[in-house]
Amino acid sequence: MSTKTDHYQLNQWEPSDPFLRTDFNEDNAKLDAALTALAGRNELVIGTYTGNGAANRNIDLGFTPKAVIVCDSSGLTRNSSAAWGGVALPDIPATYTYSSNTVPVVSLTDNGFTVYYKSFGGTNWVGSNGSGTTLIYFALR
Repeated sequence: MSTKTDHYQLNQWEPSDPFLRTDFNEDNAKLDAALTALAGRNELVIGTYTGNGAANRNIDLGFTPKAVIVCDSSGLTRNSSAAWGGVALPDIPATYTYSSNTVPVVSLTDNGFTVYYKSFGGTNWVGSNGSGTTLIYFALR
């Protein structure tokens, strides 16, 4: 007589055990259900876009992300005077503060995320939508 595995209750037979085709069919149905459930889990989507210099711009992913990270082509998100990326979560945008002004850098939307461009004059700016700048994003589905 077969025993069962601990987690999915799949059949395990000894060499002398008789078995039926229905045993295999039941196991295959359990495996199919488990793999289908895994397919709906988190997926990392990676891409690039080139900024157009507008004050804000939506990047359409076709899904609502759980998190987005934006960085420049060298993998950086900011330095002491500028921000061109960061981590955005639901209801928690990536922000940049200069001289008591806090502005968004990256925020989530229903179909993707929004990036921004704002100059504070001089070397201080937000450039996640800087004109001609290629940026990389990592979005968690």
